[in-house]
Amino acid sequence: MNYSSYSIDQLMDNKYYSEICNRFLSLATDEETQKKLESILYKGGYGEYSFSTDLSNKDNPSIELRRRISMAYLLVNNPDTFDYLVDNKTNVFHGTNANALPGIIKYGVRSAKDSLKNGVEVVTGEKSTMFHTRSFISFTDVLDIAEDYSTLPASTDNELYSFEVVVGITKLTVDKLGHKTIFSDVSEIGIPTTVVPEDISVLLVPSDKVDFVRKMTNGKIKVMAVDNINEKFYFVDDFYRIYFNEEKYKSLKNGEPKSNYELTGVKETVLSRTATSIKEHLNKFKELIQGKDAEDVRKARL
Repeated sequence: MNYSSYSIDQLMDNKYYSEICNRFLSLATDEETQKKLESILYKGGYGEYSFSTDLSNKDNPSIELRRRISMAYLLVNNPDTFDYLVDNKTNVFHGTNANALPGIIKYGVRSAKDSLKNGVEVVTGEKSTMFHTRSFISFTDVLDIAEDYSTLPASTDNELYSFEVVVGITKLTVDKLGHKTIFSDVSEIGIPTTVVPEDISVLLVPSDKVDFVRKMTNGKIKVMAVDNINEKFYFVDDFYRIYFNEEKYKSLKNGEPKSNYELTGVKETVLSRTATSIKEHLNKFKELIQGKDAEDVRKARL
């Protein structure tokens, strides 16, 4: 099966990719995990499951590199969750804060415009990045990107709901709902209509929140674990250079509890992917497009 438009040789042009592949393979504790990691890292998929959807607004070998790395990290942290995504072909993701869960469980994932139109307050991190009331929902087929969005703080201090949530759907769902071209400097998929609860394949939350969220959903939406989003032993910068944190890597390899290690090898300010840096990344084209999606810009030019 051809999973990707990009060959392993293209990915290996990034001098860091070989090293991170070797590091992930060293984390395999059995032959099955080893085979899965080889397929993830060298082929871009596993079984009948492809990570790439060919739906994103932009793609290239470097984005594919990050796409594969994020799935390898999921496998070594939460193998059952990885297997669920494979079995259910869930490869499109939306990152948000748990403060959005009551609305998601009741109504589904809505755009900011649709939420406000229906009297639903936007309290998640999306509110802080809105240049105007967007008429689409931002999804991605790069799990790392959705996880970055999930770490943005909500505009509320409700600690009970202050944890990361990643919403997973399938490419078939996107095909059914439709998608639109959006202006973004990261790999995104714009869905212009509500993703109803029945179309949500899974909610990914930290392990210690799984039972809590399952009770909230009353069994209507599958809930699985995704852990250590903020404890990755690697960091991919905007130029797709990969940096490593040796202590976090050794901790994961030895199965030790995670802790807040200092980042090593380069300055912490370079490696830290804080909410502020993500917001700045998203605001890059603010003045150029004035917060308008592709359709709005097209109309303005007519």
